[in-house]
Amino acid sequence: MSGLESAENPAHSPASSSSADRASQDYGGGDNKKLRRREKNRIAAQRSRKKQTLKADQLHEDSEGTSFASVFTRNSKASKVIVEIPTLTTECTEEYEGLEQENTALKREIRKLSEEVKHLSDALKDHERACPMIRCTMNFATTPRSHPNIIASCLSCEGQSGVS
Repeated sequence: MSGLESAENPAHSPASSSSADRASQDYGGGDNKKLRRREKNRIAAQRSRKKQTLKADQLHEDSEGTSFASVFTRNSKASKVIVEIPTLTTECTEEYEGLEQENTALKREIRKLSEEVKHLSDALKDHERACPMIRCTMNFATTPRSHPNIIASCLSCEGQSGVS
């Protein structure tokens, strides 16, 4: 304990210790509470000062590793990146616009192909209604394709079923 602390806190000076004992005897246990509180406060203050010292030491250690040269190097690298940003932004914008155009063209192609599928489906339905081969009772899977009169035989099946 420093001389300053003992001057500020008379309860810890040797001359006042006997008067503190007498005061605690005169008033019962009231001063004991004050003494315990002061002791706790003193310990808490010591802990706080120690934490502040450790924190300051850590900051000094951290700042020693950071030199002007390293800061300057990082700054120059950051400046180069900042200069490149507009170029990168332009490139990204151009790529985005190209992808948008390609997307639009692909959507247009999908729409055309969907229309073609619908048109061909309608044509197939119309053909199925009019085609005599679909209604033929012959089994095309068992009949060889090289059969010379396959269409004629289907047409004759149509005549037999009474469908015109």
